[in-house]
Amino acid sequence: MSLDLSSLDTVAASDKGARIELRNPISNEPLGAFVHIYGKHSKAFQGRIRDLQNERIRQASVAAKIGQTPKAKTAEELEAEKLSLLVALTYKFENVTVDKKELEYSEDNAAMLYTRFPWVREQIDVAADDLANFMTA
Repeated sequence: MSLDLSSLDTVAASDKGARIELRNPISNEPLGAFVHIYGKHSKAFQGRIRDLQNERIRQASVAAKIGQTPKAKTAEELEAEKLSLLVALTYKFENVTVDKKELEYSEDNAAMLYTRFPWVREQIDVAADDLANFMTA
C-alpha cells in the first residue's frame, strides 16, 4: 500500500496551529509561557503574503501609469512587512506576562511583543518554519 499524501497535509496542519513554549534566550530553559501560532502553510499566512504581493503589484501599476519606476522598499518597510506576517500567524497567548500584567491576545499586543522582545520574535519565526510543530503523529 502506498503512502496516502493526505497524512502529510501541511496546510490543514498549519491551519490547526501549534502551542509554542517560549524559552529563556540565555539558558534555553522553558518559561511556561506559550504563543499559539498558525504555520507558514496556513491560509492566514498565505493570505497575508498575497495581500502584500497585491499591494506591490498595485503600486507598480500606478507607477507605470504615470511613467515612473516603483519606489524601492526601505529597510523599515521590509521589517514592518515581516512583523505583519508574524502577527498574522499569531492567534493566542497563554501565561505571557509583560510588566507584571498577563498579556491578552490582540494584533497590537502581538506586534508589541515581537518588537519589544526580539528573542520572542526569533523563536516564533523559527517555530513557524518547522512543520514538525504542526504535524501530529
